[in-house]
Amino acid sequence: MSETLHTFTARREVSLHRQIAAHVRGLMDGGQLREGDQLPSTQALASEWGANTGAVQQAMALLVKEGRLWRAPRKGTFVRRRVARHMRVVVYYPEDALSRPSFGFQTALYQRIKDALLGQELVPEAWVDSRPMAGQAVAWGRLAQAADAGHVQAVILPFTDAVHLAWLRKLPLPLAAFTNVTIPGAVTFDEGAFYTLALESLARRACHTVGIVGPVPPSAPVQARCRREAARLGLRWREAWLRYPAPATPPPRRTKDVVAVHQRHGYDAFRAIWKQREHPQGLVVTNDVVAMGVMVAMLELGVRAGRDIQVVSHRNRDVKIFCPMPVTFVDYDTAALAEALVGQVQRQWRGEPAQPVCIAPSLQEE
Repeated sequence: MSETLHTFTARREVSLHRQIAAHVRGLMDGGQLREGDQLPSTQALASEWGANTGAVQQAMALLVKEGRLWRAPRKGTFVRRRVARHMRVVVYYPEDALSRPSFGFQTALYQRIKDALLGQELVPEAWVDSRPMAGQAVAWGRLAQAADAGHVQAVILPFTDAVHLAWLRKLPLPLAAFTNVTIPGAVTFDEGAFYTLALESLARRACHTVGIVGPVPPSAPVQARCRREAARLGLRWREAWLRYPAPATPPPRRTKDVVAVHQRHGYDAFRAIWKQREHPQGLVVTNDVVAMGVMVAMLELGVRAGRDIQVVSHRNRDVKIFCPMPVTFVDYDTAALAEALVGQVQRQWRGEPAQPVCIAPSLQEE
């Protein structure tokens, strides 16, 4: 074993822990390290390679995440048998995710993730963390034990938040997450591109003023991008035409309540905009559930889309909504999101960097 591992020589142009991981990976692929072989201690490897223990620890942690190695408490680190097929991937949901606004999005996304995994001969398993929400800030024993025992090979998070990410990222598994947090394995929708497409569509239809209705304000960087795009396109808005719920409003806990609250916000927001002396020529709606309330208000007030006001709305491609008026949709592709999440897991299995991926939307004139 010592002679096998001694062949490592460091290079300056690549980070040391990735060089070590690549070296050990090559030994496993070449058959010099076999299933069940035990590696020397971190200190022994650091001494053997003339490296610092921190770099060795990082390299071993990376290989554990890839499923190449496994650690047994008080025993050591061992080479794990890698099975190309039938690798189990947990699709993790905090129970709270089931009561968040989605209007079918989470259901559609899970089906797309499942299809993408099965297409790669991987085994998807949906796990719902049923612990009380107050206790979900610490690691879930069931998932942690399955990861340590090698019973699962990766975790995909279709919905999560900073609280859950704090412990989920510590699992010795490749992880992919649908999140705005900039972490390895992250996948998100390009919110800035959504606004660019929406504003450009309104400008092409000779709009010079625009309002925005949504469930939450855009992030500060996206707001800055919106202002730049509006200036470029000659669009202007009034603060009274930007309608978001008050931040202090407590979020409802049940799905049916959330959908109703978002629809009511769209309804109230449009009525508030249309009561004003001056109306915007175009309207951007950033959420499909909110858009339903907007359309109800427009029908009630006799406002004609395409004539009295031009409307551009968000939509998830796999979740169709009934629209009785001419509206332009900016679609996000659920299948592309699912494939990107699976791709992030596969990159980590191959030992490649899993940089955050941003999914761009597309414009659908209808």
